[in-house]
Amino acid sequence: MSSVITIRTPFINRDILLQALDRMGCAYTTIHAYEIALEKSSIPGHQMFYWKDGKYSFQHETDSDREHKGVHVFLGALEKEYNDICSTSKEAEKERQEYIQKQKETIILRAKERGYSVREERVKEKIKLVLVRNSY
Repeated sequence: MSSVITIRTPFINRDILLQALDRMGCAYTTIHAYEIALEKSSIPGHQMFYWKDGKYSFQHETDSDREHKGVHVFLGALEKEYNDICSTSKEAEKERQEYIQKQKETIILRAKERGYSVREERVKEKIKLVLVRNSY
């Protein structure tokens, strides 16, 4: 069984992702600029990161649901390392802001195409886009 895991933190910077994997002691092979195959990790099966929609997604193959817990623990630790590295890099913050802006523009464009008006709200440090459609 193969699955793609959605991660809260978008891995948008390849170099920082590789640094985070190095910090965790995870061996990997870069197949080309858009794929990173993990070698011997604590998770059985084939695992890789691949570039899609402006970020790296994680895909793994497993034979049982029990192994999904190991994947979530691994990704949680990787997210922490990635965010720690990003917090010290102004370039990474700039890339993150550009990614967020691009996502926001895409959502607004799709919503307007479907007849919604869009209202932006700030909830703590997050942006919330509220879609409204009046029907009479």
